[in-house]
Amino acid sequence: NGARLKQGSATIKVQPLGVDVTDEALTAIFGQYGEVQSVAIKQGCPRYGYVNFSTTEAAQAAAGSGKLQIAGTLCTVGLSKRRKGQTAEAPPSNGIGLFNLPYSTMHDELVNMLSQYAGFQTVKMVHKKTGEFRGYAFAYFNTVEHAVAAKEMLTGLLMGDQQVDVKFSDQSAEEAIKDG
Repeated sequence: NGARLKQGSATIKVQPLGVDVTDEALTAIFGQYGEVQSVAIKQGCPRYGYVNFSTTEAAQAAAGSGKLQIAGTLCTVGLSKRRKGQTAEAPPSNGIGLFNLPYSTMHDELVNMLSQYAGFQTVKMVHKKTGEFRGYAFAYFNTVEHAVAAKEMLTGLLMGDQQVDVKFSDQSAEEAIKDG
């Protein structure tokens, strides 16, 4: 997997965000550039947010705005930098990744939530060497169709006050369990 696809990001980063800016407000503001798939606001210093579009073209158009007034704050808008090793979303598979989970998430909580979906097999939470949960997990289903249905139902899920980012996994259940 040494050859990395050079593709534009379909995500923009917006900062700083005022405390009263909501996911809904960002969706409304950036919806003029294209279909917004998800929004995640991060409580950092400064507070910032990510807006995920369905196309890289929409993200590039939004990033082209440069600076925008959002709720009285002048915000910088730019393409999100891809994380190291991140490529375009994996094609549909029997596994889905659940990202931006609260660090307090428990394994039983995920099993209870996911077992309501047809074909659910297992969930693997990812931990640091210290045992601390990293905030993401992978769920596996009997078939690609079951995973596609679960991904569609889980898209937009809030856990605590965090919007969960749901993507297909490019790793099989066997690989994920072996790596565990």
